[in-house]
Amino acid sequence: MAAALGLGVALAVAQVSHLVPSAQDAHVYYAAKPGYLYAERYAFAEEPFTYSPAFADVLAPFRLLPEHWFMALWQGGLIAVLVATIRAWALPVLLIDVAFLLSGVPVSLVLADIAMGNVHVLLGAAAVAGLRRPGVWAFALLSKLTPGVGLLWFLARREWRNLAVALGTTGTVALLSFVVIPGDWFEWVRFLAGGEDFPLPVIPVPLAVRLAMSAALLWWGARANHPWVVPVAVGWAIPIPYPTMTATMVCALAYASGRTPRSLRT
Repeated sequence: MAAALGLGVALAVAQVSHLVPSAQDAHVYYAAKPGYLYAERYAFAEEPFTYSPAFADVLAPFRLLPEHWFMALWQGGLIAVLVATIRAWALPVLLIDVAFLLSGVPVSLVLADIAMGNVHVLLGAAAVAGLRRPGVWAFALLSKLTPGVGLLWFLARREWRNLAVALGTTGTVALLSFVVIPGDWFEWVRFLAGGEDFPLPVIPVPLAVRLAMSAALLWWGARANHPWVVPVAVGWAIPIPYPTMTATMVCALAYASGRTPRSLRT
């Protein structure tokens, strides 16, 4: 684990020193301007900001940092979260990625996602932690939204208190954000309803089909007590199915020992 964390530190130092390219998605998060998140979404970054206003609001204090410091903290944090989630598996996963990249095979489970600074690792970590701390699901619902399908785990197991905590936490965070700048929320709803022209997905499976598949997997896993299905289903439900969504699915390795946490046993 120490070696994997060392890679995170090295990446952060390289980012601050401008030795590696800027993290494209992290730049979008840094450039997001509350009050102008969607109506003028291309004014501050080449990519659109697509998450809820709450996501942008939470990151506001970190935008006080210089941009490359923000990216360094973000990318280093992604590796730290990965290590905290899958522990000893983190270094093998990262080394396999490096081996693929050096061999010219265009496959990357995690490194490409971390290089871009997306939230897929965080979604996988939330899918794991959220089974014991349901309030964490607010992150999935207030970022990419559709990974919130993971809440079906609680529904299938009739864990009503956990479901209520997850939805209540999400609602509370959203309400606080709405009170600050309500216009952003109306714009976000219009943005989602109007759709957006994204590049064609690499995996040609419609979102509705993938959501149905994730729901079925979650229902089976919840009834059979297989928590590893949650990060897999959450990753498969990500709106735009680029291969880097495997950075979410790889968090299923948190259960690779075959030992289900006591709090998840039936």
